[in-house]
Amino acid sequence: MRSTLISHVWNEAFLFPYWLRHHYPMFDHGVIIDYGSTDGSMDMVDQLAPGWEVRRSRNQLFDARLNDQEVMDVEQEFDGWKMVLNTTEFLLHPDLGSYLKWMSRYRTDVHGIWALDVVMVDRQEDADQPLTDEPLHFQKCHGYLGHGGRSRMLHREPHGRYHLGRHSSDVVHKVLDDGLLLLWFGWCPIKHVWDRKMAIQRMIPESDKRMGLGSQHNVTEEQMRAMYGSESQRCVNLMDDCPRYREVIEELKPKRHEAPAQSTSAVVNGDRIEVRASNGLVVDGRAIGLTNEFSVHFIDGPDTSVKPVLYRRGQPVNLGWSLAIQHAEQPAPCGIAGCQEEATSMQNESINDPASSVILDPFEDSLSTSKTQEV
Repeated sequence: MRSTLISHVWNEAFLFPYWLRHHYPMFDHGVIIDYGSTDGSMDMVDQLAPGWEVRRSRNQLFDARLNDQEVMDVEQEFDGWKMVLNTTEFLLHPDLGSYLKWMSRYRTDVHGIWALDVVMVDRQEDADQPLTDEPLHFQKCHGYLGHGGRSRMLHREPHGRYHLGRHSSDVVHKVLDDGLLLLWFGWCPIKHVWDRKMAIQRMIPESDKRMGLGSQHNVTEEQMRAMYGSESQRCVNLMDDCPRYREVIEELKPKRHEAPAQSTSAVVNGDRIEVRASNGLVVDGRAIGLTNEFSVHFIDGPDTSVKPVLYRRGQPVNLGWSLAIQHAEQPAPCGIAGCQEEATSMQNESINDPASSVILDPFEDSLSTSKTQEV
């Protein structure tokens, strides 16, 4: 069953690159509902999530009831598993695709899954900590368990049948599954969050404010400062105090290893790229072959100057080497230092051999072998 991620966005240029890079490898498709962003957020979708849709919202403001109805209408357009997340919400799982395949095959009775929610909070001493392009869950580790208050549901119903705010539903009772983590960056990184919360105030209609909806945004700076002070006092080091959180983060971390001893090359052939290996790759210290749990992101497009980044289960894998890219009419060079002597013998192999030939479609951004692997 296919998986679809839906989100509504307004001016999220800071968080959106982290969010897109993180979720794009996890889901088969995505729909971004734009509320008229003016900061270039929507331009990032084509760059970081090619193939995902961008739609202009039929609503002008973040009206909670109309917002929920719009995302449920979008959900009904798609079969399979669906999830609706805000830009501050990051779903974590080491291998979501295999998890959903297993659920589809063996747990046909399960129609919805609630993720274990974690509220991410910057300690006050970390407020000025600079950020890198590394995934946020590797840079930030303080917060507390939300106990369902911030959870989101992954489901395979026509739509989520959400209660107002989408933190509960009639599809299934809220029983949290710690196989899925939902990180809410509501108070982290605080320098960005502060500006974001204040800016969103003008997108909340007066009718919602009178009902107390969106209250975390409808505050003064003094009230915001007091709220953050209270949240920062609750936070703990999740790597120390939450074993399940630590297990997931450790499993997501790329493992360092020595360069593999077999030759690998890539050949540009029209709009496709053939990636060939003499006997698979060695990743995290074990031979894995070339399977559809891997994907490749090309930084500047397929040419001889590109260094592809290999991803496993949505996370970058540090191979310690680069694939060499050439056009189809040229010999395919060995891309691993010290393996030049194997390049000639590799070129004599049949490119139709399913054990040694893999096709990468840049538009689908996935590796797949000619053998179907059951999960």
